[in-house]
Amino acid sequence: MEKIFFFSAFIFLGSACSHHLFLSNRVFVNSDSIKVNSLEFVNDSICIYKQTFRCEMQNPFREVKIICKYKALKNKIILENLTSNPDSIGVTCFIIPEGELLRCSLINEKLFERKAILIDAHKTFTMHDLYGYINNVITDTLLYKRNAILYNKLNRCHPYTMYVHSTFREE
Repeated sequence: MEKIFFFSAFIFLGSACSHHLFLSNRVFVNSDSIKVNSLEFVNDSICIYKQTFRCEMQNPFREVKIICKYKALKNKIILENLTSNPDSIGVTCFIIPEGELLRCSLINEKLFERKAILIDAHKTFTMHDLYGYINNVITDTLLYKRNAILYNKLNRCHPYTMYVHSTFREE
């Protein structure tokens, strides 16, 4: 009788543990030649979402840190902004002024203004469309899949609505 109880308890505990996502002291990064986004999970409830441009822009645009409370449920991570100003409540992102973005030597002025970048057959975007905003966490849901974090968000910061997809890999 004791063996049956021990075996069933082991199965129950083993399956419960496999659904918990441990993120404490882990850092995930999404970067390219112009911008670095990172998620640093400080402990089991606090993380820092950081966006850093790799160019000569001035603060507050060059580096933004958003302190978030997070909860990991199975493969979902729910971020809640703890540093929001009253002006940013409900705002998904902030537009960077064109003059500030042009300080970035990696963004050629001709590419910035004129050349469209083809993403799919129906829409084209300029460099300003792709890099001319700072993401603001409100209450966002991320997905953990195969040692990566997928951050999908509807961005209403531009003259049009843009769906943003970012993949963060563990550093």
